Amino acid sequence: MITRLMVCALFFSAFSLVGQMSLAFPMQGIVHVTPNEVSVQFCNEACDYVLTCQAQATGWLNTGYPISAGGMLSLPPGQCAYAYVYANYPFYFVNGQGMANCQ
Repeated sequence: MITRLMVCALFFSAFSLVGQMSLAFPMQGIVHVTPNEVSVQFCNEACDYVLTCQAQATGWLNTGYPISAGGMLSLPPGQCAYAYVYANYPFYFVNGQGMANCQ
């Protein structure tokens, strides 16, 4: 009896986690790269509700090393948020990328 209850509880808790994770979707940011800064713009243009996103901006230095910054964003409908990564001389950015997982 107890084992059956434990199996049912485990099944329903795993099912609820999968249901919550399936609501998440990736969002590609608009990236602008300068030698000293990588800026990424994330906008909520399609949803009529507030999005909660885990966002990350990454910039690759001239030495080949990546520098990343990330955090949580709340995006109301029609609004944008930005993520920045900075470099100092003698290092400069040669490429950048931005990605967010939103719910």
